[in-house]
Amino acid sequence: MEKSPPATPSEAWEGDSSSQGSNSSQVVSFYDTTTMQPLQLDASWLPIYEETEDAVDFILAFVSSLDKDTHKFTFLKSTYVVCKTALKRGLTRGLDLFCQMCEVVENIKDLLDKEPRDRLSSKIRYLAMITIEELSLVENVLEGKTKILLSACFSSVLLLPSEREMPHQNTSLYIKTLKAMDTMLRTVVLSFPASSISEELQDIFQMLLEYTRFEREAVRERAVGRIAVLTNLLSNYSTLKAFGRYLHSSERTDVVLEAIEAMKDPSILDKDVPCSMLDVIMEDTDFWVTDVPKTVKCIFENLLYTTTEAGCMKVESLFLLMTTQYPSAVVISLCEMALQGDSTLQELCDTLSSKPDILDKFLAELATLHRNQWCNPPREGTRASHRASSLGQVDLEELGEEPNIWSNQGNPDVMTAFLMLEVLLGLSERMEMGKKIEAFLPSMMKILEVGSEDEKLKIIEVFRNVLSQLKKSKASSMAVALVGKILPLFDSDSVRLRELSLWLLRDLVRSVARRDEKKMRRQVQNALIPLLFRVNDQVPSVAKASREALFAAAELLKWKQLKHLLQKERMWELGECLIKKRRSRVEGFMYQSLPYLRDPQSPVRLAAVRFIGCATRHMRDQDMETQAHILTALQPLERDRDISISSLAAHTGLLLRAPRVQRRSWVILHTLCCWCR
Repeated sequence: MEKSPPATPSEAWEGDSSSQGSNSSQVVSFYDTTTMQPLQLDASWLPIYEETEDAVDFILAFVSSLDKDTHKFTFLKSTYVVCKTALKRGLTRGLDLFCQMCEVVENIKDLLDKEPRDRLSSKIRYLAMITIEELSLVENVLEGKTKILLSACFSSVLLLPSEREMPHQNTSLYIKTLKAMDTMLRTVVLSFPASSISEELQDIFQMLLEYTRFEREAVRERAVGRIAVLTNLLSNYSTLKAFGRYLHSSERTDVVLEAIEAMKDPSILDKDVPCSMLDVIMEDTDFWVTDVPKTVKCIFENLLYTTTEAGCMKVESLFLLMTTQYPSAVVISLCEMALQGDSTLQELCDTLSSKPDILDKFLAELATLHRNQWCNPPREGTRASHRASSLGQVDLEELGEEPNIWSNQGNPDVMTAFLMLEVLLGLSERMEMGKKIEAFLPSMMKILEVGSEDEKLKIIEVFRNVLSQLKKSKASSMAVALVGKILPLFDSDSVRLRELSLWLLRDLVRSVARRDEKKMRRQVQNALIPLLFRVNDQVPSVAKASREALFAAAELLKWKQLKHLLQKERMWELGECLIKKRRSRVEGFMYQSLPYLRDPQSPVRLAAVRFIGCATRHMRDQDMETQAHILTALQPLERDRDISISSLAAHTGLLLRAPRVQRRSWVILHTLCCWCR
């Protein structure tokens, strides 16, 4: 059987107070004790008037009173009773006009504005919240006024001192007030008409986001909590989700960023709120994650500082989900973070290395992008990439102020292609990439063929880092395939590239397994001449690296004499040793040495002339075409500014031009010229 309506408005208030968990005791019949008189207006036309006559009259009296502070509690109670009873009895007709006439909304705002911000000592805020909730359910009452009213609510409650700073006796009132605000927010949002919901939600989110930027921790915590309330509400109501897309994308992004940052905020003791926000975000990432780069950056700036294990797992889950749904955008966003400097790159690599699941997905997509960048047919812009990176660093001004992360062909742009190598190098220094290296091999090999010097240098460094992590069983086949790719790098204009490629060769030779030794010996044969001449490099570090690589080759080839000469540093005998050991390949060696006659370093040119002269003596048959080819290569050196080179080149030319029967008599003289200078 339906209950009869309360006999008086005070009974209605008491009943609701108990349902709200109020600690208030018996409420006196405040209408009987007041001496205020209502405005001389006839409110009897209101359908609700007969039910709540005293409350209506009090509201009329309050709005004309000069002593509103004394009767503010009663005003809020009266408004609450009138609205709640009207809604329950279906008697709301005309109530919007009554509230407008009495400026009910404006009066509530004024009461909230006058509440002290440094303490919570009365129930005014709580009463205002539950009253606003009832007002929002009455059609048209809050139309056009929601923003100013909620702004007053937020200012009055969010700016209070922290809970720790409140007197103990006020703690329960604070919790009660905050819960009332959340309930009110839900009700207000659900009461919005379809035509205005998008605009109203934008306003609410924007107001709350302003408070998340406050310096005080308690203010930020409360604002994030209210955002969580609305976020959960959006996820639970399909109609609101549909309208939610009308929120500005930047506002949705701000909500996501605030939830992530809240996970590390030590002031937010209850991490359930931001965790639940992230749950909602992950239910519909297409809706919430409107700016992948900003979100990725926020995750990696906060992940290491997240204070709870549950929070860390939640943030990681969001990243993994984003990587699954937007793999290329996530990886490129991470790469572009490297633009901020070395420390950012280091932090990025450290974070990735410490999160195996994230790292696996990152490397898989990075390998895919590498293959797209380097293993597809050449495209316009590749040369620009090589030109830009050959400067030793990315020239931001030359490439544009805001380069797009994608080129027109759907591949990473010049900037990002370079940064991908930076990140790959950084990761290879901090973690074991041995298990993942196969995925990168095609693109890395291609870079060694057609990349710029700087790109090649990064790949060499990656290989050196990774090689030290691999067992021989896994490194061996890769080492055999790689040797041929790095031989041209020994003669690079870049000192650093020459040196590191030579050290890499040494490491590759030493990493070969027994099953691949035969294949490696064939590859090393082609490296002997470059190594022989780089021993004479003017840069001491390059010469040392070449000697070490040549020694490793001698060990693989089991050439004891070559090892002995290197150990005794009898470098002038290396060429003769090489020729005697491989007489069948002398002509090939000689042709391989001809480019070194044009080397910019005079010690290398001199070594090449010596070797060619020595090789000529050991060639049994030499056709006219070969002889002419060698003489043509030697002729410019006869005018070399280095007198030792010009004289030796002239002697070698005379030897080649002389009839075969005269050559034997010149052998001793030429040998002295070759090896004693």
